[in-house]
Amino acid sequence: MSTVSVSAGALAAKRYVALSFLVSLGDWSSGVAVLWVALWGLHADIPFSAVVITVAIGETIQMIPIDIPGKLGIYEAAITATLSLFSIPVAVAASAALLTRVVVSLLELPITGLAAYHYNVKVLEKQMAPLQTYAPR
Repeated sequence: MSTVSVSAGALAAKRYVALSFLVSLGDWSSGVAVLWVALWGLHADIPFSAVVITVAIGETIQMIPIDIPGKLGIYEAAITATLSLFSIPVAVAASAALLTRVVVSLLELPITGLAAYHYNVKVLEKQMAPLQTYAPR
């Protein structure tokens, strides 16, 4: 029998991959939930699977490098076009896409701000540690 030793770095890397996956899954799930609630609020009758497909298409199209500042309107156009393929009126689809953008943006701002603050504090602590060691007395 052979034993496989796993270094602490490999375990940490696996944890980061798992954490990254969970954060990504949460982001996509919340996007689906927000669009689902927006469509429900607009009295649109659409299967949940269609909402999942719509968000997947919207997110994929949003990743295409198009030279539009902030990529404003790309996600909304993709969501509107995809929802219209599922027989949702264009006005309802566009309203749902805009509501989704507003809600997601408002939710992402504080979460992203807290994550950036936390990350910056850790980075600054690591950068300041050598300076504190060699500080003149």
